[in-house]
Formats: sequence, structure tokens, C-alpha cells
Amino acid sequence: MKILIVVTRGEIGGAQIFSLNLAKILRKLNHEITVGFGDGNFLKTELSKNNIPFINFKFLKRSLNPFKSIFFILELRDYLNQIKPDILHLNSSNALLGLLATKFTKHRPKTIFTIHGLSFLNENHKLPRPIKIIALFLFVKLSQLSDKIIFVSNTDQAGLKSKYKPKKIALIHNTCDLNINQQLSKPEARFKLEQRTAKLENAFLIGSIGRLAYPKNYIFLINIFPSILKQLPEAKLIIIGDGPDQKELQDQINERNLQTSIFLVGAIPHAYKFIKAFDLFVLPSIFEGLSLTLIEALSSGLPILSSDVGGSAEVVNHDAQQLYKLNDGDDFLRKLVNIANDQRLSMSISRKNLEYSKNFSTRKISEEYLKIYSQLLLQ
Repeated sequence: MKILIVVTRGEIGGAQIFSLNLAKILRKLNHEITVGFGDGNFLKTELSKNNIPFINFKFLKRSLNPFKSIFFILELRDYLNQIKPDILHLNSSNALLGLLATKFTKHRPKTIFTIHGLSFLNENHKLPRPIKIIALFLFVKLSQLSDKIIFVSNTDQAGLKSKYKPKKIALIHNTCDLNINQQLSKPEARFKLEQRTAKLENAFLIGSIGRLAYPKNYIFLINIFPSILKQLPEAKLIIIGDGPDQKELQDQINERNLQTSIFLVGAIPHAYKFIKAFDLFVLPSIFEGLSLTLIEALSSGLPILSSDVGGSAEVVNHDAQQLYKLNDGDDFLRKLVNIANDQRLSMSISRKNLEYSKNFSTRKISEEYLKIYSQLLLQ
């Protein structure tokens, strides 16, 4: 099959990592794959390493500018006429405009749209309600043009399935492509992180990987950390990632005199290599689709403590020990201390997570997509 996978931005993010992982496995299965995206160097670098062709769309941007949208539609139309793919697989809201491009092509590919999250509909999202209503209307009307719509979590599917014909939708979870052989051991990972932080040898190390931005809610961890230290004096927190809130978060750390306990170490390429340094992986997000970093933690056999939002409960198999009510400090603290102080519980959770992670393997997810591609081509 000839498949064109399109995502709005080429910088690192959940939809981008998903697109990369899917492209890599489909290429190994001898399908002809091209990945299209707008700004950003992450996909360009990673696709080049794997000898996967890509196209930079000049006008594909995260923007409400109608002129850029029109130019992207025309740009994609011309490219579709050039390469004539069997399948056009779209992976983000702005890329969704590509469905309009197919209406003006000589060779119309079958189309599939993966909804990686519906954050703009979340009650905690900062968008004003009137804009949310308009955004939902446009999103649904446009996505209905796709031949198949894929949800990555039951939560998102439950919220929108009434908007689509039942035969047109499916649920396929996200996947991560962990190279276990490239992961650092716990001592190695801690040694390398110590070069960016402080001595970690005897610490109970809480870790997270994510963008330093409002949706990830890292301010919650900073605010509650003095209470954590009262019960776990050896606790330290490392957050891998960068973003627009980095200065604000660092200022809050300094204001609370937590500089020796909480470390913002910046973005690290292939951060999953360091994940075994942590004793506990935390995800305090205000909203999520289906977090790839959470799947990476699961696949590494780490205990997890996540806010119960989006598809996070599906990742941990609805294990109440690993979920807490959003922004509920008492619930979070109680469960964190339980995991930290009960070695048997921690090891039991680790084993369960490692076993359950098989449900998110790249091979399994890719086979589900290939089945849908094939069904579409037979229609």
C-alpha cells in the first residue's frame, strides 16, 4: 500500500511520535510510506535516520488564519495528485483540512482521521465556551468527511460517538516504540541525571516527562511538594521537558525554597531512555488524550500515579492505586506515600504494568491500522 501520514507540526509531541512509530513499522512491513508535516525539526531528523521519505508542507500550521488554510488545501491537493497514495492518514485538527483537498484531486485516496485528543472541549480548557461550541461544530462537520475516524481512548469516543455513524468509527489505542536495549539501567540513568541535578543515590525519585505548559499542571506538584517532604524527606522530583511556563515554574520552586528537591532539567532527546531512574512516574495533567509518556512509563514497568483524566485510566487498566482525582492533594499524597512506603505494593504494580503494556505494542496497533486500511480499499 502507498500511505501518506500527515500531522500538523514536526516538533516533538504525542501525535508526532505516534506518526513516527506507525511509519517505522509500516515501512518494515514493506509498505510505501511518506510523512507530511509543517514546522519543526523532530520528525525531519527521526525520519531521515530511518530513511522514511517526508514532505514539508509550507502552509500547514497550527493557525486560525483562513488564507493559510486555503493555501495548505491547495498545497496538499497538488501533492496528492503527484504521488497518488492509496491512503491519506490525518492526525491532527489542522491537518484535518486535508480532507477538503481530496475533493479536488484526480485520484481520491481513502481517508482516515485519528483523533488524538479533544482537549479543546475539556471543561478545564481556557477557551471561552462560545469558541468551544463553534470549534466542535466545525471539527465534527469536517471529520465526517473522512472514510474512517479513529479514537485513541474510550473517554473521547464516548463523548463524540453520537456524532458519527457507528460503522465509521473505531477505537485503537496509541502506541509507543520503546527500544528496551537503549534504555539506561537505574544506576546509569541516575548517574547521568545527577550531572543536571544533585546526588540521587538514596532518593525516592519522582519523575515526569512533559511540556512545561498549563495543560500538564506541574504547578500542582510544586505546590504539594512541601507536604510530600514532610512524609518522605528523601523525595526528589525531576521533570524532563521545556515549554512556555519554565520560568514561572522555576520561580515558584525558588519561592518555596525547593531548589534542592525539584529539578527542571529541560528537554532531553529520547527522554524515555532515562525513565528507569524514577521510582514513581507522575502525570498531573488537567486534560489528556492518551498520553504516550504514560505508556512509556507503563512499558518500563514503573509504578504510576496519574490524574484521572482523558484516557489515563485505560493506560493503567483502571487501577485505583495509580489514579487520583484531579487536583485532589489529599488523594494524591495518600497514594504516593502508600507506593513509596510499601515495597511489595510497588513491585506488584510494576509487574502488572509491564504485563499490561503488551496491549500498547507498536506491532499490535499497526496491525489494527493495516486491517482498517485494507477494509477501506475493498469498499
